[in-house]
Amino acid sequence: MRFVERQGLRLAYDVVGDGFPLLLHTGAAGDSRMWREAGYVDGLSEFHVVVLLDHRGHGQSDAPADRSSYTVADYAGDVAAIVDELGIERFAFWGYSDGAYVGYAMAAAHPERIAALVASGGVDPPDEEPEELRRAARAVRERGIRAILGSEAAPEWLIRQLADETDREVVARELECFAGWSPWPHFPRIEAPTLIVAGELEAEHCAAAATAIPDGRAVVLPGLGHLGAFVHSELVLAVVVPFLRANSARWRTRLSGYHRPSAMRTVWVSFDTVGRDCLEAAADVGADVVGVVTLSGPIDPNRSGQCSFDAVAKRHGARLVTTTDVNADATLEAIRVLEPELIFVVGWSQLVRDPFIALAKEGVFGMHPTLLPRHRGRAPIPWAILSGLARTGVTLFEIVDATADSGAIVGQTIIDISPEDTATTLFDRIAEAHVMLIREVVPQLIATSAPRVPQDSRRASSWPRRTPADGIIDWETRALYLHDWVRAQTRPYPGAFTFLGDEKVVIWRARPVALDAAAPPGTIVAERPEGPVVACGEGGLLLEEVDTGAGALVVGARFG
Repeated sequence: MRFVERQGLRLAYDVVGDGFPLLLHTGAAGDSRMWREAGYVDGLSEFHVVVLLDHRGHGQSDAPADRSSYTVADYAGDVAAIVDELGIERFAFWGYSDGAYVGYAMAAAHPERIAALVASGGVDPPDEEPEELRRAARAVRERGIRAILGSEAAPEWLIRQLADETDREVVARELECFAGWSPWPHFPRIEAPTLIVAGELEAEHCAAAATAIPDGRAVVLPGLGHLGAFVHSELVLAVVVPFLRANSARWRTRLSGYHRPSAMRTVWVSFDTVGRDCLEAAADVGADVVGVVTLSGPIDPNRSGQCSFDAVAKRHGARLVTTTDVNADATLEAIRVLEPELIFVVGWSQLVRDPFIALAKEGVFGMHPTLLPRHRGRAPIPWAILSGLARTGVTLFEIVDATADSGAIVGQTIIDISPEDTATTLFDRIAEAHVMLIREVVPQLIATSAPRVPQDSRRASSWPRRTPADGIIDWETRALYLHDWVRAQTRPYPGAFTFLGDEKVVIWRARPVALDAAAPPGTIVAERPEGPVVACGEGGLLLEEVDTGAGALVVGARFG
């Protein structure tokens, strides 16, 4: 998602496809995901630049704290802010439910901007009592959004989003907003060709509304209600797409077009969650993600953080390329046809070679979770804790050859390490730092203003690769160091471990404690409410969280 600020709020939106711009606005209880999940974006993006927004208080957009900031004028102003940010002068507007009412308001107030209007959902009668919607708002506050969904069958994704993921107070305030606003006085001022699409069960006043609009018409979908006339996108698109196409010739001759903001065609190479979050951040700040290169499925449970990129690629309209060898001829050709200007390799364990690097006109870039040139190489999070570092960081650098982590530095972020940090907590902060650095640097790369500071190879150091077997505990070690040993290798890594007889015991969390008397290292010397205490080369280690198939860890048993 991208963001624009208005009235102190961050408003989220996304842009997909190519062609004449079409903005999609959903109703009171949903966000832009509804259009994707129901299949509208796939059906429209071939012919339109589709702009999807999360209107205020929904999805990733901020919610105003002030009740007075939920008005039709506010919603319409948010739409104008987003299309202005994109340089769009005129556009088609398609609104569902309350989103249709925002469309009526936009088309009446700004006829020079709305090229065509599609309104999905019924029209309230001109003499409707505001108390009806106010009662609905009270029901939402008291019983949740399910109170207004009705009895229509709906897919699980829609029920989950409407009923479980949307703030009921935001929905109640939006309903109260529309309780005081009627589209009927505005209909005669709408100049744009207008299509009202409604289910048969809510179409009572649609024909009259279409007649009140100078260039309006209504289409009724048999047997459907308010939700059905949205969920059944194949029926709706069959009506709407011809309407949009019928007007496209006039748009091309009468209207100024869409000016796409400057962006660079970007290919993303990754298989993990950090890389996925960085991709989303890059798209938010202007990268035009045209391709995603990732591992073939299914997801390998033994690869820490591995995730699927299918949905991400689809959401951004990017081509998905699956491979086990990023340097293979077939992979190179699949990337070459995308004509990338930028390539990012974030969360990928294979070094890229010269033919791959030559594919990107403006450069190939990687990220490493240390402050380069120090600590190149593998397992940087465990090694940072095991080495006793007080700080580490994240570096975004240019990849210019097949060596690891050696290219010019484009940006860095410093991260402090506390004595109580674990691999889990440090991983989370480093993941956040990746995203922040992407947000900072990608706009500079797009503007060709990003720095490139050569690394001083004299100050370079490197950490070796670690394997799960390297996590074995030597109980002759001091307890203070074994505390670091455990916290450095806990989740999302395989964990520090020992053996009790032939059974493996993985230790996820532990802390050093004093012992009352000496005992052979590895011996369980006490049982506390928090867990067993094990004697070490010096001091004891309290095991606070373990996984074992060895049964009870009793006093007197000995690890080794």
